[in-house]
Amino acid sequence: MKKFLLVSLLAVGASSAFAVELVVNGGFEPDATGWTIAHLGSFSGVTTTPNSTNWVPHTGAYCFHMGATSSTDQSDVFQDIATTVGTTYTVSVWALDLNPADATAGFNATFGGTTFAARGPSLTSAYTQFSANIVATSALTRLEFTGYEATQYIQVDDFSVQAQAVPEPASMAALGLGVVALLRRRRKA
Repeated sequence: MKKFLLVSLLAVGASSAFAVELVVNGGFEPDATGWTIAHLGSFSGVTTTPNSTNWVPHTGAYCFHMGATSSTDQSDVFQDIATTVGTTYTVSVWALDLNPADATAGFNATFGGTTFAARGPSLTSAYTQFSANIVATSALTRLEFTGYEATQYIQVDDFSVQAQAVPEPASMAALGLGVVALLRRRRKA
């Protein structure tokens, strides 16, 4: 019976261990393929590791930097992702602001219109991960980010959207049977 319980637990764990990445090119390697650029603000775009302290990607060799000097010129980049209505998705991005003290800057990232990352006290000069669990309300959900930084750059990298795994009914039934069998065995002993 213990073996059955162990196999049941492994089956449930295996069904949730392999989340599928839904964002195409979330790390901008080596360009913005997969993304739609509604507006590319001035001094903005995909860049590689430079020979200075600016534009350092979180991972890989590329990141997206936003250096437009005003909100009227801010970058606006998005990707429409196929989703299932009612399913919860874990959405995340890594971002930094090279001059977090600058009051003339803005950054916002949304999934289906719900903000999960924004410029504020938590956006510092070191990469910070912003993450949220968001329920899809349509079959096509927009992942979008906008931003500008008057004196330096805001950088984003490693966008991710993954459906939260829900164990299959058969896996849950096997787990339940294993627990019941273990409890019955303990009562007999």
